[in-house]
Amino acid sequence: MKIFLRILSILLVVAIPIVTICLGINVATRMPDVYQYEFKSTDILDSMNIDLTDDEMGEFISHFMMGRTSQFQLWTEDDDKPDPVFSNDEMAAASQLRHDLNVLTIVSMILIIPMLIAFILLRRKELNQEIRKYYCRGLLLYVILLIVAVISITLLSSAEFTIWHLTDYVVKEETTDLLPQLITEGLVRKIELASLCISGVFMGIIGYVIYKITAPKRIFSRN
Repeated sequence: MKIFLRILSILLVVAIPIVTICLGINVATRMPDVYQYEFKSTDILDSMNIDLTDDEMGEFISHFMMGRTSQFQLWTEDDDKPDPVFSNDEMAAASQLRHDLNVLTIVSMILIIPMLIAFILLRRKELNQEIRKYYCRGLLLYVILLIVAVISITLLSSAEFTIWHLTDYVVKEETTDLLPQLITEGLVRKIELASLCISGVFMGIIGYVIYKITAPKRIFSRN
């Protein structure tokens, strides 16, 4: 029984921070808000041959990341023959980024199941204080993971590592491709910051729910 409880505790400690981080990245990357803010603050679309507003462009990227559109492609307004805005390499790079995001989603969904099972079983055994303790350990692991992520991002940035190194897409020095002009390092940093904030909110919500459910019963109550 002790071994079984130990396994449940490890599941709870490890799953909580990983799930919240994965969810934070997913929300920040799939929602249009960060994209729209970046486009409005930089006016980058003004220099591109794209007949979309900042809000519409953010919605377009969001819909693609959420899988509502299958291809990352726009068309120029031409009376004779509309031309594609993005090349095949750009479309493949965007699809690869979405695939990586889907992997994070699958990881979080897989971990949510044992996390809930561990919580329910520990709750049935009335190990409320232990559940709170495991959450605090998960919170500590969450902070450690964030510190490691920040250090890694800083080191990779100094080594000129970009998001495109995660794909097969090669950004040439004098490229006319629009994708690297849209998904800039500034935008990536804002998404990372948003992911951090959103995952922190999820950690807070989970902590509130856990402490609310595992609160000790009051013997006396006010009338």
